[in-house]
Amino acid sequence: MSSNTPRLTCRDLVMGASEYLDGELQAPQHRLFEQHQEQCPGCRGMVTSLSRTIEGIRHLSHDAAPSRVKALLDETMQRVNKTRS
Repeated sequence: MSSNTPRLTCRDLVMGASEYLDGELQAPQHRLFEQHQEQCPGCRGMVTSLSRTIEGIRHLSHDAAPSRVKALLDETMQRVNKTRS
């Protein structure tokens, strides 16, 4: 990888994770996200956790949402905070 090749930082990945998971990134930016995750286990774990949280929320019933959402969000935020440390 040359020094002129664009690189994605952990912060960039965290800030753009929603767009990445929603498929809203253009191909070059999407590739940068993929490449960063290949090299960074912390970010890979954060994206996996966020993806699972989103899927879990999608499958919740309206009545079950408040306590389940809080638990899933707490877990995700703990993982995100660990990747920032």
